[in-house]
Amino acid sequence: MPFAGHLGLDPASIVELLRSTPLGGPHAVHKATTMLAGNFTPAFALKHALKDAELAVQAAHSSGTRLALTEALLPRWRQTALLHADNDLSAVYITA
Repeated sequence: MPFAGHLGLDPASIVELLRSTPLGGPHAVHKATTMLAGNFTPAFALKHALKDAELAVQAAHSSGTRLALTEALLPRWRQTALLHADNDLSAVYITA
């Protein structure tokens, strides 16, 4: 949602837009709302998501394939985990 702010958009209006689309399932809307409120109480701790993503990338590599999107996320997740490992995965929202 920082991207929305950089575009001059109200992040809460983006959540309302999300709510009105098929992508705006209850979980996505709830998660976005709690993130905007600064609530990163772990539903799934970043440290566990990071571990799982790293294991998936390793498994893919050992089978001769790549998980390009997951690989692209890992540097940001690792950076965020330095300070927010026990917070929810959504804590990546607050890192630059």
